[in-house]
Amino acid sequence: MKKNCIVQKFRKYLFLMGVFIILLAAAQSYSMQDNNVDEIVEEVAVSFANYPQLKDWKVSVLSTAVRMDKNWQPQKKTIVRKTVTVKNKEKTEDIISAVEIEIEKDKTKDVTEKFRKDALKEKRKREERRVKGKPEEEGGRRELSMDEMFPFGLTERENYIFTRREDTELDGIPVFILETKAKMRTDKYYEGKYYIDKKDYKILKVELQPAKNPSVLKIFEMEAYFQVIPGGYFVLEKTRVRIHVGLIIKNIRMDAEEEYSDYVVLDE
Repeated sequence: MKKNCIVQKFRKYLFLMGVFIILLAAAQSYSMQDNNVDEIVEEVAVSFANYPQLKDWKVSVLSTAVRMDKNWQPQKKTIVRKTVTVKNKEKTEDIISAVEIEIEKDKTKDVTEKFRKDALKEKRKREERRVKGKPEEEGGRRELSMDEMFPFGLTERENYIFTRREDTELDGIPVFILETKAKMRTDKYYEGKYYIDKKDYKILKVELQPAKNPSVLKIFEMEAYFQVIPGGYFVLEKTRVRIHVGLIIKNIRMDAEEEYSDYVVLDE
């Protein structure tokens, strides 16, 4: 009886020691990851700074936008094929084709000419805003700047708290995951997750949303994938956006995706 009691106590001791070792290892691993955050941020900043600046270029874009109902079920899909050219800081969209598909009715309509007119009208508006010295986003679509999307520079990183999450793989590539939280909860800042190639600290994917949505914007979630093209240029490969705008008499819900291919560098 006494022998059994000793054996049981010994087994309990071994069990507690095992739990202690596991907890200690986890704590050391967490501490190591936490202490490694600044190093990863710095390596990403260096990697990002080494990409040459892409000034004049063009790319083929496949754009798909799906209008959703209140239950996020698709109602209408618009598919646009276009060429986007940026030269001397001016952006031009040449519409190749555009179709609208009413999903429930299975009805397709060619709207190429409409989109060509809209693209021309938007170009004229941009020119007018530029002449008047107005910001690009006023009266038009606002695009995130590099500093907003990648806050790894010495100045930008001061506005965020970086946390390292559990490492994983993205399309078979081992990656770090860094999560950002804005220190100020305003719509000026965007926060989310960054998937970073362990080999060269290249950003492969980001998941972003505003730190605080503007009043009419209920949802804005973006995924963006990146690639490096010949010449060492860091460019977009694909974006996905989910947006919900809540107006007084109308709600707009949309899922949109754009794929970028056949980049041509014009300034080499």
